[in-house]
Amino acid sequence: MTSETTTPALNDDLNPAFLFSGIFTELLSKIAKGEIDANQIARQELANRGLNTDGKWVGFVEAKKQLRTDAI
Repeated sequence: MTSETTTPALNDDLNPAFLFSGIFTELLSKIAKGEIDANQIARQELANRGLNTDGKWVGFVEAKKQLRTDAI
């Protein structure tokens, strides 16, 4: 069996293999070196949208608390 038959196909916009394809090399390099924390940036973006880590609306204040983005 191939992986195509065992796993569902993902749309390109949801496929993590393409996550960094549009990022400038300089930024990608800094992420790879640990100079930029991509996880913290994702947490901040979720909080900016009022979402928790499950992508559920919890409101801006609660999201900021849950995601601990006040240190940014």
